[in-house]
Amino acid sequence: MKLSIINKKRNGLIIVLALALILGWFIVKLFFIDKSEGVKETERRTISVMTTSNYPPFEFVNENEKPDGFDNDLIQAIAEEVDLELEYESGLWLDIRKEVEDGSVHALTGMNNSIEREKLVDFTNPILINSHALFVRKGSSIKSLNDIRGKDVIIQKGDIAYEKIINEGWDVNVILTYSSDEFVRRLSAGEGDCGIHTRYVITYHMNKNKIDNLEVVGPAIWQNIYCFPVKEGDSALVNRLNRGLEIVKENGRYDEIYGKWFGVATEWQKERWQIIRWIIFAAILLIIFFFVINLFWNYELRRKIKERTQTLRMQIRQRKEAEEKLKEKENALRERNESLTHLNEEIEKTNESLEKVNDSFNKAKEKAEANNLLKSTFLANLSHEIRTPISGIVSFAGLLQYGHPEPQEREEGLDIILKSGHQLLHLIDEVLEVSKIESGEQEIKKELFSVGRMFNELLQFFQPMASEKNLELIVKGDSLNSGIFIHSDKKRIIQIMNNLLTNAIKYSEQGCIEMGCKLVDQSLEFYVKDDGIGIASDQQKNIFMPYWQIKADRSRKSYKGTGIGLAICKGLVELLGGSISLCSQTGKGSCFSFDIPLSHK
Repeated sequence: MKLSIINKKRNGLIIVLALALILGWFIVKLFFIDKSEGVKETERRTISVMTTSNYPPFEFVNENEKPDGFDNDLIQAIAEEVDLELEYESGLWLDIRKEVEDGSVHALTGMNNSIEREKLVDFTNPILINSHALFVRKGSSIKSLNDIRGKDVIIQKGDIAYEKIINEGWDVNVILTYSSDEFVRRLSAGEGDCGIHTRYVITYHMNKNKIDNLEVVGPAIWQNIYCFPVKEGDSALVNRLNRGLEIVKENGRYDEIYGKWFGVATEWQKERWQIIRWIIFAAILLIIFFFVINLFWNYELRRKIKERTQTLRMQIRQRKEAEEKLKEKENALRERNESLTHLNEEIEKTNESLEKVNDSFNKAKEKAEANNLLKSTFLANLSHEIRTPISGIVSFAGLLQYGHPEPQEREEGLDIILKSGHQLLHLIDEVLEVSKIESGEQEIKKELFSVGRMFNELLQFFQPMASEKNLELIVKGDSLNSGIFIHSDKKRIIQIMNNLLTNAIKYSEQGCIEMGCKLVDQSLEFYVKDDGIGIASDQQKNIFMPYWQIKADRSRKSYKGTGIGLAICKGLVELLGGSISLCSQTGKGSCFSFDIPLSHK
């Protein structure tokens, strides 16, 4: 959680810094740079340029011992446009970086920009946006930055990732390499748990060396501004390189070089089409999901109608048989008056059986109608919950596909599409969770874990949500530092607490939300208490039923939801060997509590 928050703050800072640099550059260019003087600076100049020998596809030394790669092609094209003569040298990254920082050479062929590096060298305008990614071996349990705490992480010395991790004091064990190909070989060979490096570079090595046991997990870690670094104070060279960069972008040579090394599509376009493909895939899954549900319900309805029809036919046949027997006995009664009492008893028994059958049929019919009403209400609520994120997805997908949005609008649109997609997946997970619980397919995975640490994670996750509604979120007593360990399914207990805390925040407008636990015999009792709207006593008996929702007064605001969250809580608690209960009063809040055995069998 801490790494995720740091990552979000860092990405926000980088975006703000990039926008500020671009805006400042345009202002300086518009108001302070004498364009006439820039045009007059046409005298040929020889500069020393150093390039690293192993950073493909950006820069490397090819088979002919010549500098090659995107950076070298680009700076050569710029040099031709602004009359620069380049004197190349190559070496290891740490060595050539020291050369430009000391002022021994004029420039390097590429470097990621950062606040710390701005103090040592001057940078040109951005060449491109270069992203870092988290690489793992296939089958690894690491899925995002949240999973690398305490892990062995491979980093290239001198890379911007190394600087960020050291400066920010991440809780990881760093394994240093001195080149990108060494990074790939060691991670592929089983050394370290994961690695952080430039996505383009490592992907290039993987494809070139046919390494197929590594993969990228999670989103991009950093979006870095990639520039030409120039020795500090050489503003004339910076201006000339910037002017040359503008020229090659306008005459199409930049696009040609970019396409040669990275392909025609830009990164955000690839991400856009990937998102659209995921949207289509999610929409198809939703259609299939509801189609299967519809088929299942139709099948169940036909089956029940068939059973009821067969039962009714059997009853009619039994009634006809009884009537025939009655007629036969009435005819026999004329002949044998002695059997009258016996016949009357049989008739009464037959009538009683028919009445019981009719009563059972009526009760079953009422129950089926009630279930259909609940499911219809659930479908209406689910349709409403699905419509909102799908509308957002369709609207912003259309804008991205056919419009020409600004970068900020594009980022906001992509963010809304991703959030809407996660919301749809969450709805599907809830419906599938109820289905698994009802069918008895839900699995329990036990582990020994700290209750205090779990409460700390819950507090950090829900604190921002509670703060948005001006609610106070607290953990009672010493639950955070209790030192209690429980042997049960941590994931399911967190899922139960998530549902209860989400409801507490949702139905509270002011006051405090409290969570905690206490030992009761050989069980641990968890609870969530709020100062919300409360639940009427006549509704509390139905609160844990699937698809059932609180029926609030018309004067109160409406609350969205599908009505299956508490049903999932009840099912999971019972699977863990415990029970759940409610204590609530209208207008004064509610308290949900559940007990879990310390050692689940």
